[in-house]
Amino acid sequence: MVVVGITMLFTAMAIGYTRTSEDRLALFSEQAKIQGLLNRAKTLALQGFGRTEGAEGACYGARFDMPVTGRHSIQLFRVGLESNGKCQAYDLDSGDVLIIEQQTLDPRILLGGDFENDISFRAPDLVVFAEGEEPDDPIDILMKVRDKLDFEMKITISTGGGITSGLP
Repeated sequence: MVVVGITMLFTAMAIGYTRTSEDRLALFSEQAKIQGLLNRAKTLALQGFGRTEGAEGACYGARFDMPVTGRHSIQLFRVGLESNGKCQAYDLDSGDVLIIEQQTLDPRILLGGDFENDISFRAPDLVVFAEGEEPDDPIDILMKVRDKLDFEMKITISTGGGITSGLP
């Protein structure tokens, strides 16, 4: 009877550990997906300067769609520049937004932080825009597993375009 009890205890611990590992693996995987898409947007902005939208260039960025219920998604997009040199805000109704790619995030992952829904980059001197405005502080994107809010990851976009990730 003692052997059965100990075996059941170890089995329960192994299952719990496996579930936690799966959740953390999903969190790291989605962090890499978001960071990769942000880096691609930055690279496209740097590569496309002077070759798209005339001599002014274009802005490339990531749009986060975060409904209260349902899966979050992220889009890689291109917008033009306003006359003052700022990136246009993401507005599908304007017709100026070109969606390049869209990815759906794992439904277990919850996004949060002090950022707007769209983050874009402008070259040649890399400038970051959030909703068409230059932020004064770095932008933090926090990521958590929906049912286990005790562990989170962070992606930080500096005002100069540096993208880093790690624990908050």
